[in-house]
Amino acid sequence: MTNDSDDRGGQGMIESSVEVSSIDDLDRNAIRKGRKAAAKRAKRIVGKRYDDVIGARPPGSRPGDQILAAAVALYDDGPIKRRDLKSVIAKLESNIRRGLPDLTVIRAPRSASSQPEHVGVMVYETRAVTENTDRIVTAENHSVVLAEARVIFISGLLPGGTRPHLFERVVERDPGRLSMSAVLLQLSAIWPTLLWMRMKQRREGRGLPITEVITPFANGLLFGSLEKLDGLPPAGPTVVDWGWPAQQTRQAHDFYADANGTRLWARTNTFVDGLLLAPDQQRLRDMLQSFLADFPDIVADNNWRWRFGFGTSDPAVAIVAKTFKISEPSDERRAAALAALEAIVATDVWKSVTARSLESQSRSAARSSSAVTISA
Repeated sequence: MTNDSDDRGGQGMIESSVEVSSIDDLDRNAIRKGRKAAAKRAKRIVGKRYDDVIGARPPGSRPGDQILAAAVALYDDGPIKRRDLKSVIAKLESNIRRGLPDLTVIRAPRSASSQPEHVGVMVYETRAVTENTDRIVTAENHSVVLAEARVIFISGLLPGGTRPHLFERVVERDPGRLSMSAVLLQLSAIWPTLLWMRMKQRREGRGLPITEVITPFANGLLFGSLEKLDGLPPAGPTVVDWGWPAQQTRQAHDFYADANGTRLWARTNTFVDGLLLAPDQQRLRDMLQSFLADFPDIVADNNWRWRFGFGTSDPAVAIVAKTFKISEPSDERRAAALAALEAIVATDVWKSVTARSLESQSRSAARSSSAVTISA
C-alpha cells in the first residue's frame, strides 16, 4: 500500500498525517454507524451465551473436579478392557458436551491398534466470572487420558482473559462465530511465544519489556496487554493420577508466576476487523499471520505449557504428551522462530501500532475513571 505522504507531492508529514487521520476517522465512523443494528444483536447473543456459561458452572463450582469425577465413574465396575477404551472415551466426550454450552474438543490421534494402551481427549471450556459488576471471560483446558485401570487428568487455567465486549465485536462482524472458546483459543496464539522470546532476551541482557500484545484473528487484529498481578498463589496445572482405586494430586510448575507471588495475566481488550485496520495495522497483521503459519510448532509448544504443563518432568505430563503425539521442536526451529519474532518486534510497524494501542487503552481508562467520578 502506498504511503499517503508520497501521494501528496512531498507535503509535510505532520500536515499529511493529520489530514489522513481525519479522513480515516470519518470513514470508520460511517462504517460503525452502519453496524449499529448488528452491534445490538451481538450484545444480546453474547449476553445470553455468557449467562449460559455461568449457569453451567455456578459460582464456587470446580469444573475440573466434575470432569474428573465423570472420568473416574467410568471405572465403577472395575478396570476397562483395552478393546473398549475407544468407545469409553467417546462416551465421556459425549457426556461432557451435553453439560457445557461453550467448549472446544481436541481428540487424541486414533491408534491403529484395536487395543490401544491409552486414549485421550482435551476439553477447552469457557469460564465466566462476575465480580461485583465486572464480567471476566477466561478458559480452562482439561486433558483426560484413560488406560485400563488408570486416569490421567491435568487441568490448566488460561493465564489471561477478556470481557464480553470483545465477543460482541467478533459476533457483530460475523454472526456465525458464536463459540467463545474458539476465540479464547486464538487469544493465546502469540503472547506465550512473545514471553518466551523476552525470557531469552533477558537472559542475554538485551531487548525491552513486552507490554502490548497484538494477535491476528479473522482477517483483523486482537489488541491486548500484559499485566502483573501480585499476591497470588501459584496456579500451575493441577495433575491428578488416579489408579484404580487410589489417587494422587499435585501441582505442576506455573510458568507464568515467580517466587514472590507475581503472576502474568494477558488481557485482550478488543477486536478490530480488517475493514477498519489502518495501513500499518494491516502490515503488522500480515507479518504476524506469516509468523504463525511458518512456526506453528513453536507457538503450540509454548501454549502446551499452561494447558497441561508440557516441558516439566512429571510422568503424567509425559503420558499426555505421548497420547496426543506432542513433541518438542528442535533447537534449530526454536532459533529460527526467535530470530523471526525479534525481527517483527524491532520494526517501526510494531512500535507504532503498539504505541497507539497503549494510548487507546489510556484514554479508555481515563473515560472509565471519569464516569465513575461523575456517577459517585
